[in-house]
Amino acid sequence: RIAAIPGVTRADPAVRGKVMASRDGARGLGDVYGISDAALKALPGVVDPDRAMGNIADFDQGIAIGIGLARTLGVGVGDRIQLVSPDGAQTAVGSTPRVESYPVVYIFSAGRWDIDEARIYMPFAEAQAYFNRDGMADEIEVYVTDPEQVDRWTPELLAATEGLGQVWSWRDASGSFLAALDMEDDVMFLILSILVLIASMNITSGLIM
Repeated sequence: RIAAIPGVTRADPAVRGKVMASRDGARGLGDVYGISDAALKALPGVVDPDRAMGNIADFDQGIAIGIGLARTLGVGVGDRIQLVSPDGAQTAVGSTPRVESYPVVYIFSAGRWDIDEARIYMPFAEAQAYFNRDGMADEIEVYVTDPEQVDRWTPELLAATEGLGQVWSWRDASGSFLAALDMEDDVMFLILSILVLIASMNITSGLIM
């Protein structure tokens, strides 16, 4: 139903979870996105061959990680890393951490620090099994023709989910970053205005003298 909305170019189910990634004593926090092979290949910041290592065609055989996380763990293409999730198998005494090892088949640089330092892409079916999401997805990633006007799709998206969903756009996810840009714009305007005023006063006083 979401994919059929006019202006929506793609609607991809995703499984998300937080993990601790480790290898040979090095550790880092990972933000796992379980997506399909087609969805991964449609991400322009990930498939850029000039900023990536490995073969994205091997995604179904392992995981893809950001270059910052690869640097933290000291891994390259072909190395295996261990992922630890607190939401593991359910037992009589509660849930136990789930520990799995995966080969790194692709290392990418998206150009954003927060993505390169933590992002892990995992095949959708494998993520379902790892995070106990059999037959389910945590979210649907929606891509539209005009991201600058993303808010105008909110009513139709909520209607497509029959009131059971929530809309979280890139504006919400990057709210603090956008607020910082607005503040920088205001401060730079004030600073440049003062500089222009000082220069104008110097020129004017020089002409009068």
